[in-house]
Amino acid sequence: MPRPRLLSSVAAATALCLSTGLASAQQPAPPPPPDQATPKPPGQPAPPPPASWGQPMPAAPQPGAPQQQPGAPQQQPAFPQQPGYWQQPTPQPGAAPQPGAAPQPVPQQGYPQQGYPQQGYPQQGYPQQGYPQQGYPQQGFPQGYGQPGGFAPPAGPPPPPAPKPATCCRWSARVDPFDLLFRRLTAQVEVAVVGPLALELTPSWIFDSPTEFLTEKGFSFGGNVAFYLSGKAFQGMWLKAHMAYESYDATLTHPNAPATSDGSVSPFSATKSVSTGVFGAMIGSTSVFGRDGGFVISGGIGIGAATAGTVTLTAPGPSPLDPAAQVTLFDKLDRIKLLGSLGLGVAF
Repeated sequence: MPRPRLLSSVAAATALCLSTGLASAQQPAPPPPPDQATPKPPGQPAPPPPASWGQPMPAAPQPGAPQQQPGAPQQQPAFPQQPGYWQQPTPQPGAAPQPGAAPQPVPQQGYPQQGYPQQGYPQQGYPQQGYPQQGYPQQGFPQGYGQPGGFAPPAGPPPPPAPKPATCCRWSARVDPFDLLFRRLTAQVEVAVVGPLALELTPSWIFDSPTEFLTEKGFSFGGNVAFYLSGKAFQGMWLKAHMAYESYDATLTHPNAPATSDGSVSPFSATKSVSTGVFGAMIGSTSVFGRDGGFVISGGIGIGAATAGTVTLTAPGPSPLDPAAQVTLFDKLDRIKLLGSLGLGVAF
């Protein structure tokens, strides 16, 4: 029985050797030191270097070039590599890793360190552009404007001739319709003296009286000294000092006296001559419609006082049953006279 034991021992030893060899083949080899490059496995081509921007693409096979031998590993068509990206090399068929060789580290896929150039605005930024520090010239025009060698403004049209000064007015002639209410017809003649001063004459014809059964026949001669507040005669507001002298015959007729057929004075009447001076003041304005003269209107109002004494007129009645009629002139408030003026005429 010694032969069967010998065969068993040989089989056990053979199995132990095989298991030891397989274990050593499966265990990875220790990594090489840092200063030593990793040995390339035989039969495996080196990966191509990563393409960079601007690198030419691999040329296409020209017609007539030797064809690839049958049985050789087929090569994949080359595509242009994108700039900045690293492509993992395609493993060639038939190049299997050697048993026991250390696996190669897979490079990190991503953007290379060089990448795209940093394109952007310069660090210094845009130049500071703006208005010059000296600012605009004081006259409001750009530098050089109107100066020697600059641009001069075009000559404009000549200025229009100066207008002639107004020649109005030296004198004025007017008629006063306001005095017709007092049974008087008055004319006004005014002459400029100097500056705002003017002299005015106001002659009047007294043809009747506004009082019933009283008749006045005579005249009045007056005058005014005018001062124009505008500084020029016949323009604007004025103040006038009024002076006049009146002389007329006043006749009072009895209300019951019979009328005469021939227009003579009734025997039942009384007549007296009256004369008095009148002094007063007026305020008003004058307007001339025309630059060199034309139509003029002048109006004002004022108050005056008579200087004559009291005058009494007594007319007898036509019968003993009719009492006598009596009128008193310049008595108390009758001395106060209303002065009015409304002149219409021309001025030149």
